Amino acid sequence: MEEFPAVAGSDGAGTIEEIGEGVTTWSKGDRVVFTGAFFSANRGTFQQFSVADASRVAKIPESITFEEAATVPLGLSTTAVGTYSKKRPEKGGTEFTAPWTSAGRGQYEGQPAVVLGDSSSVGQYALQLLKLSGFSPIITTYLQSRHGGNLK
Repeated sequence: MEEFPAVAGSDGAGTIEEIGEGVTTWSKGDRVVFTGAFFSANRGTFQQFSVADASRVAKIPESITFEEAATVPLGLSTTAVGTYSKKRPEKGGTEFTAPWTSAGRGQYEGQPAVVLGDSSSVGQYALQLLKLSGFSPIITTYLQSRHGGNLK
């Protein structure tokens, strides 16, 4: 930590209370999920209010609670970076074409994939992204005694 006071946390959800100068994509009162910044005085998410970059914010529907939405950013980004980023020896990455691009959805149809530990949050996002990419079959493992209830 180089900045004090430091507040931990990277996943957040809540209602927008203030809008920064030049931000036109969001409105006060919008229900959002966002990625904060680790150990930053005003961007860590383990506090009542947090500052977020407008580009790291997504609207959440009324049917999803803040608690549910706050589980998305780090788990989803971990899966996305590990599965779709460029190959780098120090950071990994498979360089698959992402399903959120026009060329990526269904591109890997008929190719198998394996997810070890699919009942974790990262594993659940991996299943969904691999499915969108067209992988099939998707082979998974989990520990019944610890996570079996998550898969019902």
